[in-house]
Amino acid sequence: MDTPTMTMLGEASVGFKVFQLFLRWWRALFVTGILIMNSIFLGMMNSHDLHVNRSIVIAEGFAAAGAAWGCIDMIFGICSAFCCIPLMAIPLEGFMTGCYVFIATVYKQALRDCKGYADTPFGEIMGMDGLPSVRDSCGMQKANFALSIVAAVLSGGCILMEILHTAICCTVLSNDF
Repeated sequence: MDTPTMTMLGEASVGFKVFQLFLRWWRALFVTGILIMNSIFLGMMNSHDLHVNRSIVIAEGFAAAGAAWGCIDMIFGICSAFCCIPLMAIPLEGFMTGCYVFIATVYKQALRDCKGYADTPFGEIMGMDGLPSVRDSCGMQKANFALSIVAAVLSGGCILMEILHTAICCTVLSNDF
């Protein structure tokens, strides 16, 4: 069996990077959806002077951080010809995975039945104009929960791809010296 060479690294690296960019692109779309729905929750609650649960505010901050990290991570993915960049990205990616899991735990109440009372950010306030019904609010929570779970899985995939890319890069570089 041949020893890995820089040419082999180039071929493997291109495959890894294309797959990583695919994962990052989809994760960015899901995180944008999370951010939009959290913003809708917060905006409607603030406009009706309703109490905003602290967890929702934190989830909004994590979603905004996830959107910002998505942009930075796409740049890392395009420019990461050097092995040190994935090593810097792995801890940040791990932190963001934890953020997506936190968002999922905030919205886990949506997994219950949405026909009667639902523990939504709006509660059971159906008489106020402009607020979504309990069913609509619960549906938004379900969507937020699902998007955050998928974002966490995609983020975990990005971590795995970074580790594999770093291992291949370091193996080839150590064999060249």
